[in-house]
Amino acid sequence: MRGDLTAARRFASSLTDSARASMVIVATREWYQGWVVDAASRAAAKIALRNASSLPSYYALAVQDTWLRHDERAMRALADSSLQSIGGRLAMLPHDERLRMMYAFSYAYAGQCRTAIAQGDSANATRSVQRDAFIGAGITQQLAQVLALCGERDRALALADTLLKRPVVFTAGWMRIDPYFMLLGNDPRYIQLSNPR
Repeated sequence: MRGDLTAARRFASSLTDSARASMVIVATREWYQGWVVDAASRAAAKIALRNASSLPSYYALAVQDTWLRHDERAMRALADSSLQSIGGRLAMLPHDERLRMMYAFSYAYAGQCRTAIAQGDSANATRSVQRDAFIGAGITQQLAQVLALCGERDRALALADTLLKRPVVFTAGWMRIDPYFMLLGNDPRYIQLSNPR
């Protein structure tokens, strides 16, 4: 990814409504990256997810959307609903690392960072970038995002550095536009990693 959010959104807007909603659903369910598209596309995807009774993914996207809008009150309320929905699904699928990462994000949004990080560490321990260059890289990236969200700069940047040294989708360009990594924006290490020479 070159780090061109405008181009990514322009591409997404060229898709049909149903194709764009499907793209957001996959981006959210599989990679927790619903932020890549605009608010209208996220809203359409939330409707599709709710209509499909895919509540864990619906809540994951909905709570991320409130965070992006800086709506603290709605974010906390949705985080609680997200924790209940994802927790129920995780009880049935305890080894689903992507679902566990959704759970970690929900705990972070609920202000329970210690539990969020523990959930993220658990997912990363079984499927990290060291074990799997595709899904594992996504799990490691999401853990770094949770760490950034929780203010754990050192660990977040260390994981980002690990990812940047491997042939994975995550790039310095991605890091520059990712709203979670942008939380680290005033850290000299973030600036160095996201703007390689």
